[in-house]
Amino acid sequence: MGASQSNKGLTIAFESRVKTNPVMPTRLSEIEAAQIEVQVTDGLIQSKRVILKTHSFLTYKVHVPHLKTEVRRQDEEFD
Repeated sequence: MGASQSNKGLTIAFESRVKTNPVMPTRLSEIEAAQIEVQVTDGLIQSKRVILKTHSFLTYKVHVPHLKTEVRRQDEEFD
């Protein structure tokens, strides 16, 4: 696994080391490339009010250009 830091955010390249057989085809399973580019950018502190307390947490935008997919994930969802 390789990683590099740039002005746009963190780019992580994953390499497949175990051959797997998908149960159901997905857009991700149809990719024949050896590497998938994932960009993690746009850190943002968000708040959520629960009863009388306010909880703050950090979120990042996760973008997979090859799949044209973008989601926002909390920091605790990363290893």
